[in-house]
Amino acid sequence: MTLLYNGIIRALNSIYLQAPYVLLNDHNDFIAYCQCWVRMVNSYHRGEEVALFPDIEKALGAVGKGIMDINLKQHGTPSITYSSTSIHTTKPLSICDSTFSSRAHCMSV
Repeated sequence: MTLLYNGIIRALNSIYLQAPYVLLNDHNDFIAYCQCWVRMVNSYHRGEEVALFPDIEKALGAVGKGIMDINLKQHGTPSITYSSTSIHTTKPLSICDSTFSSRAHCMSV
């Protein structure tokens, strides 16, 4: 689990650090990279919600019923953010200018 989380964080960090330096002719590639990250995180969350969490509750039997509800609730918030990010990353020029002059602007949209 730690290795997976490390990969997720490193990929997000690479997006954050490289955004100011992406050239106009590289926007499409950079946006594709960002979208891959979004899809990977959503896929990971769906996998937990559909397979892992129910299996944990099933393995614990009656004692484990509802034990993963808090995790499901926590997953609800990021998916909204990731969905919004997916929408914004389909239009790179309307979201960030060609120089990516402000990381805060690009990351806050």
